[in-house]
Amino acid sequence: MKLRYIKKILGKNSNKKERSLDCFNKTIIKYISPKIENLTFVDIGANRGLFYENLKSVYKKSKITAMLIEPIPECIKELRDCYGNDPNVKIFQVALSDTIERRNFHINSYDVTSSLLKIKYDINDLKGIDTNESYSLELTTTTLDKLVRDCDIKNQRINLMKIDVQGSENEVLLGANDTLSHTEYIWIEVSFKELYEDSCLFQDVYSILQASNFILVEICDGFRSIQNELIQADCLFRNINIH
Repeated sequence: MKLRYIKKILGKNSNKKERSLDCFNKTIIKYISPKIENLTFVDIGANRGLFYENLKSVYKKSKITAMLIEPIPECIKELRDCYGNDPNVKIFQVALSDTIERRNFHINSYDVTSSLLKIKYDINDLKGIDTNESYSLELTTTTLDKLVRDCDIKNQRINLMKIDVQGSENEVLLGANDTLSHTEYIWIEVSFKELYEDSCLFQDVYSILQASNFILVEICDGFRSIQNELIQADCLFRNINIH
């Protein structure tokens, strides 16, 4: 019921997300068995919890311990309404970066496009998507390493981390050096063209993860322009130091 409700909210833009989730479902079971007893999951850019709900549908028999990280107040309210009483779920209203500092978070009409970075309005690739900024939220960013330490799971294996932060993926990764060492798989959205001001691209993400002993094992088709150019994709990386 929850999964259908979130898709309804996403409306006409949900097709891309549904295709991404379908690809994820077919991909992840090749690497993490659906029979796994305990699964630790970190969701960076949780939005309304669509990815987490989908993960539960794939790993129905597993006990999932989840960290849901999201800065948008409206989304946080929905996450707390849904999972606030679940002892296996921890919810954090924060934006992750590689520094701890005051910054503006730009919340757009189609909120899954919200980011620490300002969206570029002068490109044709985003036509058909409502990317107008609704408001800007001033907040204090933190690093994933600090958040994990504060949760007292710094030595606990993270089976799966999902990162969807609209152009600032490099900042998240640079602030997660310790956490990456005990993370098994990372599902991350990457961009091949700048959709945000000063945003990172695929090669930036790849270089950071390669230096952290991750290899790229899968790529799933993502967002395409009206000319069918591949603009974004979802990638699965595996930590070669964890067996």
